[in-house]
Amino acid sequence: MIIKSSEIKKNIFKYKCIILHGENLSLKKEIEDELLIDYKKNGYSTKIYREEELKKNPDIINFIFSENLFNEKEVFVIKDISDKITNFINEDNLENFSKNLILTSKYLKKGSKIRSFFENSKLCAAAACYEDDDTQIQSLLKTKLYENGIKINYDTIQKLVMNKNLNRNDINEAIKKLCIIKTETNLIGNDVLFDIFNATNTYDNFEIANIVISGNSKKLNKALNDIYDASGYYNELIPAIRFKVKKLIEILEYNEDETDISKKINNFKPPLFWKEKDEITMQLKKWKKKELMYLLKEIYNVELKCKEHYNISNIILNKFLLDTCSKNV
Repeated sequence: MIIKSSEIKKNIFKYKCIILHGENLSLKKEIEDELLIDYKKNGYSTKIYREEELKKNPDIINFIFSENLFNEKEVFVIKDISDKITNFINEDNLENFSKNLILTSKYLKKGSKIRSFFENSKLCAAAACYEDDDTQIQSLLKTKLYENGIKINYDTIQKLVMNKNLNRNDINEAIKKLCIIKTETNLIGNDVLFDIFNATNTYDNFEIANIVISGNSKKLNKALNDIYDASGYYNELIPAIRFKVKKLIEILEYNEDETDISKKINNFKPPLFWKEKDEITMQLKKWKKKELMYLLKEIYNVELKCKEHYNISNIILNKFLLDTCSKNV
């Protein structure tokens, strides 16, 4: 069943399986977080995996689809899925499935097996998460401010959206901070606002991903000085880098008989945004497919290290970013 991303939360218990796909990482994260909060309120336990983990350990798949002997309420999140997941997600498996599934993925083409299955199944829901434009971001910001009783004039809202390159995650995090400040003082000056709405301190995650892949060490050092002062940031940045690397691999694989990079980029479907083409051309001249495939494995390894050593995850991440920028991976 096709469903709007804005309608997912209202239909959380109507479908056994939900897939969120698209390039808007902030929107997918927001929906996923809201769904898991609702599941938790209703007594569900949560387990989170990536498709890569399922490939390496088939026992996880057996565990997910095993019979629930104790009638426990369970929801499983599987991230970064591909069409390969249709090997075990089908009508037969879901017919008597007593648990719930949330799947997340990059944008899936209309010909994708998993997208077609979810859109045509009565047991499943598929929601595409498209990038927000400035108008949508401004509307979201106004709504969040109103809902939380925070008064900011229209001109300031416009400046925040125009100057700060905000995404949904930036807004949600800033609103949390403003709610705390609001309890302590009724006056919130513009200097405080512009400090709080910092859009990951000037750089968004995809911008940093592009800086790293492009090998711009000067910009990367500036970004690291601005933003990396806390553990846990890998959760936001690594998915952006992974997405970028996978996109480059997709472009290279789109028509492998074509050796001209510019023609590959111009003929790629769905079409690339015109502003991206020059940067992607430079990146594909810098990285070979074999190198990108290896980098994809390294991203997975670094993510695991960051999870295992959370207190020094910023150090692990910074080293990886610098090594990748200089192609020393």
